Amino acid sequence: MLFRSPRKSLLYSTGAVIFILFSFLLILVRYIKFDKIISIDVVKRNTHIPILGYIPFVEEAHDEKNSQKNSPESKIVVINNPKSRTSEVFKKMRASLKYTSKSDYKTIASTSTISGEGKTFVLINLAAVHALLDKKVIIIDLDLRKPRISKSFKLSNHLGMSNLLTDNSINLDDCIQTHSELANLDVITSGPIPPNPSELIISDKFTEILDELKKRYDYVFIDTPPIGLVNESIEIVNKVDIPLYLVKFNYSRKEFFNTMNETYALKPNLFLVINHYGDGASSYVNYSYGGYSYGYGYGGDYHKDKVAGYYTDSLKNKKLSLKDKLGKIFDWNL
Repeated sequence: MLFRSPRKSLLYSTGAVIFILFSFLLILVRYIKFDKIISIDVVKRNTHIPILGYIPFVEEAHDEKNSQKNSPESKIVVINNPKSRTSEVFKKMRASLKYTSKSDYKTIASTSTISGEGKTFVLINLAAVHALLDKKVIIIDLDLRKPRISKSFKLSNHLGMSNLLTDNSINLDDCIQTHSELANLDVITSGPIPPNPSELIISDKFTEILDELKKRYDYVFIDTPPIGLVNESIEIVNKVDIPLYLVKFNYSRKEFFNTMNETYALKPNLFLVINHYGDGASSYVNYSYGGYSYGYGYGGDYHKDKVAGYYTDSLKNKKLSLKDKLGKIFDWNL
């Protein structure tokens, strides 16, 4: 019968203790350094901005083929899958806007602290659900530095807002394009990237164009530059009835609350929209909200309906492996 020597047993025990201590230390360091927003509690502790809606993580909403990793092209999902839970969230957001202090709103703008938080995705889908009511809707791309709308709708960007703002000979009608699937949804793309976007956006010419579009359309939706990166966004926010501020779970950082609160102080009718609700670690941190899923009471079914990164109404349950569960809890991909 073989026996381990006391020295070997001591080495094995010491190694196990060191491994456990190192693992706990690693988790502790990651926890202390973790600065991303992943829970509703964190949002409510740091800001009093009302939350308009919670958008679930929808992998199919982005086209990664011809895009930078952090800048996927946004798609309209409410047309392709009108009965999905994501579509219902946008419809409920549309209904909620009718109960705000600006219930007769005509202009809506979306912004965020930095690029990649989902402002374009939310804007075009919210515009689409308004167009589904047989209302005349137009989307304007005022993110003149990093435009997305033309790629999202696969439209020409030869003529757009930059042309209208710089050349008085350009006619407004020449810059308006119609969406291929929604006849009452029009679009004005950004146009060629200008050398002085800030001056163009705060000019009187833009105010004139906006006033004219408000006469022609029931709703005007404006995609703005990230408010934390450029100063002209606040000028746009001040001109619209309903400004939306995007927060992307597991992406937006806690330090962004400073910019959010500063914007809220200037525009008290600002609304937050939580994007990627249920992505990564947030799916576990927010589990306690149960029937509060997406903010619209879809109940505990929210977790079992998440498969392959997106939500749908007719899915089979799929059990996550231990590796996947640990990856979500500790967010190894950070």
